[in-house]
Order: sequence, then structure tokens, then C-alpha cells
Amino acid sequence: MGRLFKLHLYGECIFSCECCGTHLASQEELISSAFRGRTGPAFLFNRVVNVTESAAEDRVMTTGLHTIVDCYCNDCGNNLGWRYVEAYESSQKYKKGRYILERALITPIDTLAAERAAANAAGVGEVSESGGQEEKETGEHAQHTADTVEAAIGPAGGG
Repeated sequence: MGRLFKLHLYGECIFSCECCGTHLASQEELISSAFRGRTGPAFLFNRVVNVTESAAEDRVMTTGLHTIVDCYCNDCGNNLGWRYVEAYESSQKYKKGRYILERALITPIDTLAAERAAANAAGVGEVSESGGQEEKETGEHAQHTADTVEAAIGPAGGG
């Protein structure tokens, strides 16, 4: 077996595999949080990375017949959701080529909070060259990001 190469994503919020933490998608690729999967709530993404796909199969879903491929984490092999290969109902054509990731199988990472924690651990002071204004703006931005993620997926630990 060859060496595993994984893409590392950057952005305000990254969605990763719940099992192993492998990056899967950025918040910028999130289209909708109003979908349902096998385990409950699910998200529709435009683009996903670090997944492998099964063979295509036709599946009858609540919105009609679709050709889909199941998506698995490249690292741990966990089934994360599926990709729409084809949608046969005209009202469902927008799904073609897009991914469903199930909420219970992924976790959001607030990358700004992680960067602040790393800076604090490294002993970087809170006062910036602009006299602290930059830190205040970053904190407000991080709160906005946290509010946006919580609105999309619910409170942390709320499943």
C-alpha cells in the first residue's frame, strides 16, 4: 500500500472526521444544513477532500431516484456520507456532484480559536502593535464564527 497523502484545509471553520480528525471540508463549501442522512441531520457541501468513494449505485431516496457513491474517510475508513452522481428528478439536479456529510460523523474545528490557543501557549502577549484593538476585533470575529457554526450545526456537544 502506498503512502497516505492528506490535504490540510484552511479557513475560519473546518469540518473533520469525528473518528480521526482528518480535514474534509471548509465552511465556505457548505451549501445547506437542511438535509437528512442515515444517522439524522446532514450537510450538503460543494466540495470535499480526503475521501474515497465506493462504486456507483442507484438508490431511491425521499426526494426520488439518485445515483450515488458512498464516501469514506481516507485515513480511518469511516463512512461519512455520499456524493450525488446523478439526480433524475428535474428539481433535484442541483445536487449532482455535491456531497452529503452526516452531522454525527463529522465535527467542526474553529481554526481561529485553535490559532489563539497556540499563540497563548507560545507566550504571545495579548497586546498588539495597535494597542490591543486588533485582538478585540479578532475576538469579535471569532465569536461571529462560533455563532455561525452553532447556527448551522447546533451547540457543541449537542449532536
